[in-house]
Order: sequence, then C-alpha cells, then structure tokens
Amino acid sequence: MQRENSIEQPEQEEDDRDEIAEIVSSEKIRATCTKIDFRPDVVLEEQQRWQKQDPDYPLEHYRCLLTRGNRELLVYQTIGADYPDEDEAQTDLYQDSRDLLLSPEFLLESAALKANSIDEASTVDEWVANGYCETDTPNETYQHYLSIRQGLNELLGDDLYRIVIRLAVEAEIERDEESEE
Repeated sequence: MQRENSIEQPEQEEDDRDEIAEIVSSEKIRATCTKIDFRPDVVLEEQQRWQKQDPDYPLEHYRCLLTRGNRELLVYQTIGADYPDEDEAQTDLYQDSRDLLLSPEFLLESAALKANSIDEASTVDEWVANGYCETDTPNETYQHYLSIRQGLNELLGDDLYRIVIRLAVEAEIERDEESEE
C-alpha cells in the first residue's frame, strides 16, 4: 500500500509542473516589454472600440521582445486593469495583469497559440472558418500570425517549437475544460 502512494505522488507532481516555465528557464528566454501608445498590429479603430468597453480603465499596450541567445521574436500585448475590491486600496490596478501578461511564459504561450492557429489552417479562409479570427482585418491579422509563426520557429528551432506548441494547446484545452465545470 505504501508503494502505491509513492507511485501516485510523482504523477501528481508531474501534472502540476509548468513545462513552459521550465523551458523559459532552461532556455533562458527573456521578455523585454516597452509601453507604447498604440499597437501597430491592430487597426486603430479596433483598439478604440476595445477602450470604449471600459473607458474608466485605459488599456496599456506593449511592444515585447522575446529573446533566446541571439534570436528574438517581436510580439505585442494589451493589458487592462484588475478591478479593485471595495476594501482594498490599490495604487496600481494594472500590476497583477502586467506581471502575468508580460511574462515570458505567457508571451511564449500566446505566440504558440497564434502559430498553432496558422498550423491548423492552410488559408486565411480556413483560418477564419476555424474561428481563429476575432478582428476587423482578418487578412492582415492572418499575415501577422504567419510572421509570429515563422519568428517563433526561428526563436525556438523545429523541435522546441513543436514541444511549445503542444504544451500551449494542452494548457488551453485544460483551461477550457476547467471553465466548463
């Protein structure tokens, strides 16, 4: 009986591992993010609509450079405020979002999901039909995702690229299943 417990324990620990974080650490992948006024990869009108959804909390846009050795990948990220609890006095409502959404782990996973959407569709029409498009400019967004896919592959190399894609897709499926429960 004791032996069964010792066998189950490593499996549990393995399930709780963040393999993307391990890759980021072992491969020394870093993210350098700079605040910008507008994202060049999204049309201005669309960004203005995003802001109208919650005008009291302006969105923050960032230009992020993921680096691994002498290789790099440029991505963009937008973050919003975390709404304050009534009892808490917070001076920076964006800090928690910034810490997560600008982390190399999140940026890598997000880029991997975008790259995977391209891997799953051979044309822009198929990409839109598969539900990957939530933008006013599907052709431009598709082209941008193509460049992310190419850049991610160059950043990671073929083998690591496939591993990160698999891990990102698995994590997304797990989050979807948890949200359904």
